[in-house]
Amino acid sequence: MTIPEVLVSTRERAQAEALEAQRGWAAMNSLIEVVNRGGRPYAISPSIMTRPGESQFGALAADVSAFHGMDVEYSTGGYMFGGGLMFVAAGMLAGAANDARKRRRAEQQARPQWRPLGTAPVAITDQRLLVMIENQWRSCELRSLVSMQPDLGDWSVVMHFEGTPPMMLRGPWIPWLTVAISALMFGRPFPPGFLPPVAPHPQIHGAPPVPARPALPPGHPGRP
Repeated sequence: MTIPEVLVSTRERAQAEALEAQRGWAAMNSLIEVVNRGGRPYAISPSIMTRPGESQFGALAADVSAFHGMDVEYSTGGYMFGGGLMFVAAGMLAGAANDARKRRRAEQQARPQWRPLGTAPVAITDQRLLVMIENQWRSCELRSLVSMQPDLGDWSVVMHFEGTPPMMLRGPWIPWLTVAISALMFGRPFPPGFLPPVAPHPQIHGAPPVPARPALPPGHPGRP
C-alpha cells in the first residue's frame, strides 16, 4: 500500500468513526426523549439466547476494562561475583539495587488498576448486561447493579456489580447504553446524581472505533 493509499484509508476510517459517534449520540438523545415520556428502550430480535420472558434491547461493541489487582512473580538474587573485596562489595550493592527495582516494578504491576480486556461484543436485556470476554459470555444481572458512573466526554461508563470488580465500557454507543440501563433500573435517563447532556452533540474528534454496528430495531433513530 502506498503512502497516499494509507492516508486515504486513515481518513476514511476517521470519517467512519465520526459518523458512528454521531449515530450513537443521536440514538442516545432520542432514547432520552422516550424515557422522559415514560417509555423504555425498543426491543429487538435477540442476538443471544434469552430467558423466557426476557427482552433484548441492543447489541453493540465496546472497549472493556476491569479494575483489579493481580499476582506478579519476580526473581531476586542469584548473583555471583569474583575478584577483590571492593569488587564483590560493589557487585552486591548493584544486585541489591536491581532487586529493589524489580520489587517496586512488581508492586506497581500488582496493585489494583484498570486493566484492558480488549474490544468485546455487548448485549443488553431487561434482566442482564452480557459481555463476551475471552470468547465467553459473562452475564451481569441488572438487579445486582450497585452504581453507574457515566463519563460522556470519554464515551465511557463505569459500572459496579455486587461480587465483581468494577467494569468500564467505552465506545460510541456507550452513551446510548447508559441511558438504556438507567431507564430500566431507575426509570430515568441517567443514574441518580448525573444529568443528561445539554449540548446537541459532543466533539467527535478522536471518537473511539467500533468493529461492528449495534443491532437496532427497525425505525430506531440510529438505524439508517
